Amino acid sequence: DGSITLKIPHTSLCDDVRWNDIALKYGDRSLLIEIPKATSSAIAKREFVLKIDRLFGAIVPDKCTHIVTDECILLMLVKLNDAMRWPNLEAPYVKALPANTSTEMTRASHSSIDLRALRTEMIAKREGKLISTMNWLNKKPFKDDKSELEAMAADVALMRVASQFECGDYVEALTTITRGLRHSNISPVDQLELLNYRAYANIQLGSLKDAISDYSEMFEIKPNADTLFKRATAHEQREDYEAALLDYEAALKFEMANANVRQAIRRARELVTQNNRMKAVDSKRREKDDGERSVPRPCMRQFEIRGKAGACF
Repeated sequence: DGSITLKIPHTSLCDDVRWNDIALKYGDRSLLIEIPKATSSAIAKREFVLKIDRLFGAIVPDKCTHIVTDECILLMLVKLNDAMRWPNLEAPYVKALPANTSTEMTRASHSSIDLRALRTEMIAKREGKLISTMNWLNKKPFKDDKSELEAMAADVALMRVASQFECGDYVEALTTITRGLRHSNISPVDQLELLNYRAYANIQLGSLKDAISDYSEMFEIKPNADTLFKRATAHEQREDYEAALLDYEAALKFEMANANVRQAIRRARELVTQNNRMKAVDSKRREKDDGERSVPRPCMRQFEIRGKAGACF
């Protein structure tokens, strides 16, 4: 248990010992413990027990001695390592093994141990404990392959997609939408609604190019300003401001009195102008840098005087 217990016969009771006056004297190789008595009157012999924690592996029990006098008890403990100081002397703490582990080790010690079989058993137990926390390994990745997915009725697909959107499970929603679009008897209204759901799911997952493709397919089925506005917003998120401006202007032709479309057109024009200005500045800077690198000039950095011969090379 990480401790050593010394049983020393003494002529006094435990109550007659002055516990507050215990003196400790440290030596190079020993520890002297002095426990004075309260009285020196003769009392019947009793067994006095002293317990010192965490010193079982740090001292040599065979070399420990004790002296019983009329005034005090002298204990001499001898340490195992001379380099360790007494205040820092401590045996390493050994953690107790579980009951089933110790039983298996005891059983294995009495018989011949097959290390290969033991290793296989340990790996099996470890994987059995971890398999409940790694259910994602058994899940199949999402594949937008219509040939591998069964068809689903459009109304059932719309109900499932709505519940999956509420939970934020957009990957499973894409699978449900693909199954709903694969149905042969799907109506144009349900097809538009499913495509709208799929475009929104692709935007949430960061697939802006797929969302633009979905909006284009919706526009082919039913041209309207709302679809063009959504596709322009996706173009704007991809920083394709020129394509966004074209879609906003096309949406304005469907709804001339739409204030949101007019405001989006002004914003897109500003972004296009700013982007063109930045491209022009970068182009001029690039041409300037190429000219400076191609033609050596005295004002360049490599021609500065540094006090050394050949500093420009």
